[in-house]
Formats: sequence, C-alpha cells, structure tokens
Amino acid sequence: MVSVTRAFRDPALRIPAIRAMRHLDQPLLAASLLSNWPYYSPDECRAVVETLVSRKPWALLLLDAVAAGEIPKSDLSAAQARSLADSGDASLRASVLDHWGDPHRSDDQKQATLDRATRLLTSAPEGDPVKGRETFTRACGICHTLFGEGGKLGPDLTGRNRADLTPLLTSIIDPSAEVPEDGRLTVVTRKDGGILSGILISSNASNLVIRTQQGDISVKAADIASSASPTTSPMPEGLLEPLSDTQLIDLLSYIRSDQK
Repeated sequence: MVSVTRAFRDPALRIPAIRAMRHLDQPLLAASLLSNWPYYSPDECRAVVETLVSRKPWALLLLDAVAAGEIPKSDLSAAQARSLADSGDASLRASVLDHWGDPHRSDDQKQATLDRATRLLTSAPEGDPVKGRETFTRACGICHTLFGEGGKLGPDLTGRNRADLTPLLTSIIDPSAEVPEDGRLTVVTRKDGGILSGILISSNASNLVIRTQQGDISVKAADIASSASPTTSPMPEGLLEPLSDTQLIDLLSYIRSDQK
C-alpha cells in the first residue's frame, strides 16, 4: 500500500489520496489538510473541500476556517453549502446560514433573478460562448454534461431543448419546481459522522447506492444514522446570482449554442 506521505509527494497521487481520506475516521486529518491549504493547486483545493464536507466534524472545521478568512468562501460551492445546511446538524446549518445565508431562495428572489436574466438576454448583444464555456465548467459542469464534457449527477443537457429561453431560465433558477421522484436529492448521514448527498440509485435491506458528484457510492444500511429525501433537486438555487451581467450572458450563449 502506498503511504499517505509518499502519495502527497507524488503530484499524480495527491488528489486520489486526498479523496480517499474521506473513508478514514481520523479526527486529525482535517486539521492537517487545512494547515497545508496555501500549498495546494486549485484542483487539490477542490478535492480537499470535497473530503472535508463528507464528515460533520471536518465540515465544522472547514466552516470555521472560512469564517476566519483562512479559506475563501467561494471555494465552497452552493451545492456543498446546501448539503451541509440540509444535513440535519444544527451547528452546520447555523454556520452555513451565518456565512452564506439561506441556500433556499424565496419566490420573490427567484422572480427577481428571472426578470434580470430575461432583460439581459433579450436586450444585450449576443454573448461570447467561449467564455461562457469556462463559466459552465465551473458552475454547471461538475454535475451536467454538455457536448460530451461534464459530470454525470444531473441529466445530459446536449439533447435537451436549450433554445427556449423562458423554460431554460426557469429550470436553472427554480430547479426544484418539477423534480421526478428518481431525481430528488437524498442526504445520508452515517453513524461515523460522514455525510453523503446525491441521487438515490438503489436501495434494499442491506445497502443503498447514492450517485454523487464524485461517482456512485454504496453505503451499508447498518452504517446509516439517518436518511432524508426532501422533494428538492440536487441542483442548488441561486447559481446565476453571483454572475456579472457579462458572465450571465456568455453562459447562456454557450448553453443555447448548437455546438461546442
């Protein structure tokens, strides 16, 4: 077996090693990962956050580091913040609400975003799909595939109707308006403090399988402390709000295009 120390010395093994740590119930690992934050590449930073949000005690340390300004708030995605807020842990929810606000948007907030996006996209010049692709990769590509690139958690967007502006914007701004039962968010808390969130793929008396951004993960029923499946989509709300007018126009230009 390759040691953790050797794995961290080898750049090719570093990210797999960081992701594998989520399976180790070692309290000191989280502090060690956070202490080396300035030395990580952007991809390694994302892997560290993925690992730290997978366990409640580690997630609390991560949120404390964000509160102290040691880690940029933007390095925690909207989906990750929502998953922690909905995990059932009061301290995690309080910390997310304190630093990110409520991850669930009101009807008035959704309507305001829809009005803004509609105004921009019907009155501004056509955007730059090349720059929009960069925004898509960061904001959407971790879950969705478009033109053969992206994640597998959400549906492949390539063959979908992306030309109709109003339904497209509505599906982005209010993703939980119409969610099929097999597409709902499921949040599983393990007895060891681990947290999984994604789409339930299968379930029986002995185990269940959750599709996450990192792939399908099987959990033994005996290891589960709680499981909840609210009538919400895994896709977080508020994705368009942080974007500048230009970024929003470019993003929709890419999504509505007919080729990569």
